[in-house]
Amino acid sequence: MQWLQLLCWGGLTWWAARGDRRARLWPWTITVGLAVSMGTQLLLLAQVGRLDVGTALPLHLCSFMAVVTPLMLLLKSKALYSFSLHLGAPCALLALLFPAIADCAHPLLMSSAFYRLHVLILCGPFFLRLRGLPRLQDARPVLLAANGYLALVAWLNKLLGTNYLFLSQTPPGTPLVWLASRGGILYLCSLELLALLTITALAWIYQTVPSLWRGKVRHQGA
Repeated sequence: MQWLQLLCWGGLTWWAARGDRRARLWPWTITVGLAVSMGTQLLLLAQVGRLDVGTALPLHLCSFMAVVTPLMLLLKSKALYSFSLHLGAPCALLALLFPAIADCAHPLLMSSAFYRLHVLILCGPFFLRLRGLPRLQDARPVLLAANGYLALVAWLNKLLGTNYLFLSQTPPGTPLVWLASRGGILYLCSLELLALLTITALAWIYQTVPSLWRGKVRHQGA
């Protein structure tokens, strides 16, 4: 289901970005889609009595990106765009590969909303890239912001007794289980290292691949 949604929404995003009139409406379309997806999941959790301080706040990274993505699109924020490209979108893709979907009375509806939320998080920076928004050249602020966010969520987890960012308990069936099996401190270090490697690798890819492509096109044109 997730890959069909990715294909459909990705195709619609590409189509919308190619026309100015459609492009003006598309950020609002993604915003509504994210709101409906998030609201559906919260309502389904409430239906089975699982909506509480540990599930309702947008503190998981993808829930946070569901709130941030509309701001990124409507404001055309380069800082939020860079954060999404280097961290938010890769985590959304991992969530599609290793979904951790909450149990509820309507699993098909829940899974559909879960997948749509993460697909739309991916479509946000894809749309801005198609519209020509340049990213920030220095990815270090993204790593700094990610560490600040991690520290804030860790403090809130301690204060509220919650498990946001899966810092206390990992969801089954995901690679986080293997990382956490080495112990708490090593788990946090693994998350830091993984974020560092991801941000560094993507920064290199975003900078190098377009440059190589432009050089190839100029060479062929000559």
